[in-house]
Amino acid sequence: DALLLRAQSGTVFLDEVGEMDEAVQRRLLHLLQTGSFTPTGESAEVRVTTRIIAATNREVDAFGGSEHMLPELYAFLSERAVKLPALRERKEDLGVLVRVLLGRRAAGLDVTPDLMAALLSAHWPLNIRGLVDVLKTARTTQPKASRLDVASAVRTALEAQLSVHVPGSSPHLDLRKPL
Repeated sequence: DALLLRAQSGTVFLDEVGEMDEAVQRRLLHLLQTGSFTPTGESAEVRVTTRIIAATNREVDAFGGSEHMLPELYAFLSERAVKLPALRERKEDLGVLVRVLLGRRAAGLDVTPDLMAALLSAHWPLNIRGLVDVLKTARTTQPKASRLDVASAVRTALEAQLSVHVPGSSPHLDLRKPL
């Protein structure tokens, strides 16, 4: 509730909307349909002009979402759906994503060509979350570096991507090449 009120005329990103409790999904649907909601503990509805961006990793079908998403909510969201390909299908975005993600923490921070090559060879079954994990590991283990490199912990984080299986993906990282 507080986030919606603070986001007036702004944007709220709701991740894993398919995992939300059914009651929360119903409240979200009401908000999307009417542009208003009743804050917890209040009796009057409040109108908000907030852009809502909702995401889910769950597969949804064209006839009613998933077993976890209300069909009515899915129908409303699907009218405005944008399917974003998995990171492994758009590796040309990696350079921009790395710079944006690193820029959030420290301006001017970059990666070495070796680390970029390793990132490009990863399969990314966890998509952006996996990339964020690897970059956090690199940043944490190289706190003074201006260009993050493939340190031992970074190699381990990249290799950990191989142990994750996401249905519809096949893990791939060529470990014969040095990271």
